[in-house]
Amino acid sequence: MLIRPATPDAAEIIAQQRDAMFLDMGEDAEKLARVHDSALAWHRRALESGLYTGFLAETDGEIVGGAGLLWQDLPPNPDTDLDVRGYVMNVYVRPDRRGRGLARRLLERVLEECEARGVTLVSLHASEAGRPLYEQLGFKPTNELKLKVERP
Repeated sequence: MLIRPATPDAAEIIAQQRDAMFLDMGEDAEKLARVHDSALAWHRRALESGLYTGFLAETDGEIVGGAGLLWQDLPPNPDTDLDVRGYVMNVYVRPDRRGRGLARRLLERVLEECEARGVTLVSLHASEAGRPLYEQLGFKPTNELKLKVERP
């Protein structure tokens, strides 16, 4: 298996994996279909600009998983004196390839990228299925809250 960096031309596969990830988490297919094109455009733009770094897992020439990092420009805080943080997103492994350590290898590659860039604070939002792996890798729950502001 090969884990390779994603180029902007991989935006479509990343968007498809993201849709599949959300479907696995119980999200509504119609809602995902409505935002697919805008999510695809965002991923292409973010890959081109370097705002997002993606990795794809390939076996026998076939993409079977992926993971990525959103580079966040945030002020230093008590946990880091740096102004760049990594936000892990789009972690996905095709169902027929799960249970073989692929998600772990993708996350290890993501964390290697953070280390290579000197980024010392990394966060993510975990699905119930992913939580045990993230905790094994040292991620800790935080006190984050969320509010969805409705449009008028």
